[in-house]
Amino acid sequence: MNHELLAHLSIGTTPPSSDTFGSQLHASESEAVRRILSTSSQFGQLSKLVVSVSKPTSRVAAAVQSAASTWLADSYKSEIRGLERDSLKHENMRLATFELRLAGFARIFPHLLQFLQLIVPTLDKAPRLHGLAINTALYKMAHSTGVQELKELWELLLKAANVVMGRFLIQWMVYGKVVDPEAEFFVKALKNGSKESEASKNGGNRWNMEYSLVESMIPSFIPNSVAEDVLFVGKAVAAIRESKTRKDSVVDTLIQTSTTELSLIANSAEFHPLEFQIALKRIKKAVAKILWEVVVVDENLMDHLEICRNYFLLGRGEFFVSFLKDLEKLVTATTLRLSVITDQDLSHLVQKVSSSFGPLSTNDEALLQRLHFKKNDSPTSPYAQISLPTPISITYILHWPLDLILTPHHISTTYNTLFTFLLTVKQTQLHLQQQLWTTTASPKLPKSFTARETEKTVWSIRSAMMFFVDALWGYAQTDVIATEYARMQQVVVSGGEEDFEGVQAAHTAFLKACMRGLFLDEDIGVGKVVGGAVRGCLGVCERFSGVVGSGRWVLGGVEDLLVMKKEFDEQVAFLFRVLSGVHDTGVKKVDHLDALLLRLDHNLYYSMN
Repeated sequence: MNHELLAHLSIGTTPPSSDTFGSQLHASESEAVRRILSTSSQFGQLSKLVVSVSKPTSRVAAAVQSAASTWLADSYKSEIRGLERDSLKHENMRLATFELRLAGFARIFPHLLQFLQLIVPTLDKAPRLHGLAINTALYKMAHSTGVQELKELWELLLKAANVVMGRFLIQWMVYGKVVDPEAEFFVKALKNGSKESEASKNGGNRWNMEYSLVESMIPSFIPNSVAEDVLFVGKAVAAIRESKTRKDSVVDTLIQTSTTELSLIANSAEFHPLEFQIALKRIKKAVAKILWEVVVVDENLMDHLEICRNYFLLGRGEFFVSFLKDLEKLVTATTLRLSVITDQDLSHLVQKVSSSFGPLSTNDEALLQRLHFKKNDSPTSPYAQISLPTPISITYILHWPLDLILTPHHISTTYNTLFTFLLTVKQTQLHLQQQLWTTTASPKLPKSFTARETEKTVWSIRSAMMFFVDALWGYAQTDVIATEYARMQQVVVSGGEEDFEGVQAAHTAFLKACMRGLFLDEDIGVGKVVGGAVRGCLGVCERFSGVVGSGRWVLGGVEDLLVMKKEFDEQVAFLFRVLSGVHDTGVKKVDHLDALLLRLDHNLYYSMN
């Protein structure tokens, strides 16, 4: 009977009939045989589960199955062979000896069987645990059981699962690639179609849309902040490798050190999160420094930021004075020809204005080749229709890795929103400065007292409007843009940390501060109210310029102009009250408002009235 039991135990089977040993045994012995055969049956089920590794759907599951198979061979089968040897020496070996020798497996097999059934797929259903979620389950079981044999087994299987995780980490953090057809890793490479659609929805930000985290696959022993760092390192390495000024020698050095360090951590039976975080911080700092050098130094990031400031943010004021003058002439000419302005017309105009300021340096000329002025047939900015002869937008062509900082979304949306606002203010300023001056410098007015008083009224209204627009322009260029640009430049050029993420954050903060400071952020209530008042003031200024510029005021008198003056005064007074209220309550949601309040009320005119 012992030999028959051993035969079943060695291959994991049970007798075809439950009465095979029944006629020869006492009831207590029959119960012992039943328990022994139950262990044999569980071993048979486990054997089937671990050999299904031939067609795995998960590398983590395959590693765990392989480790379980090795454990069964090294422990269970070794014990069965020992029983066979002892049985040959002692023909009448008691059933209690079998039970005692197999007691540990009787405790372990049900738990191991239950776990493997969760990770091994069947013909009719997918596994309940997949990828690095298996690591989480093993980690929790290893730290929650009080049975030493189970704890050792879970740790053994966790070590095998962590080896696969380590390979994923090395593949991603050292080579910047994700080869994960079964979606097991917590970093996901978006598919081509998904990538393009998501990028289009989010402004084409490749840095954020090419890879993303899968929270369900982040092991519980890895904090989300650490997973974010892992994501950053891989994206940074990918960016470095795709740059035309590749840092292969530096990356190769990182490969040697990082691979060894990560392998030692991943292959450890006990995963130590603190050691992993320390190693990750070290690798992240090195990679971030390399990427900073690629983007800021090798790709001359500041040159591109300067171009954006000069053109999108109208830093080259003299260029746009000439540009707007010639644009109005172009609009008039095309209207007379019953035609429309094209992108080609705008390109010729930009070239003409640029050449009027003398030859450009080779570097500036190369940068300007990326810049294209285009007619915007579907403007979204509320400022586009106030004073511009035709809505315009600018495109700026950037390639990897510069688009990690200056993303397509920044160019198409944020920078162009700022551009439209500033161009509108500049156009209104020019109308008040030059068109009105030309029109009223030698008006054909009768030499009467009434005519002279009318002229004084026009100039008085113009002076008030001119003061407001000049204050708004000075506030925008000096108090907001120049101040925030200097802060960003300090981080990019001389921050000392050589931190790529810091550069990204500084540029994003610069744009957000400009949008808030110029009242273009509709999500902030104060900015929305102030922005509406500013648009109202600029609109009245443009209507005033149109009436005076056309000469209609000479024949019609000043009644219409006085109505405009009243509307303008009400808008400015409302704006002053809002700014004063924000100042008095100490609200800081919109930066630089104190500077605008100071410019508008520098002589206490509004405070006294």
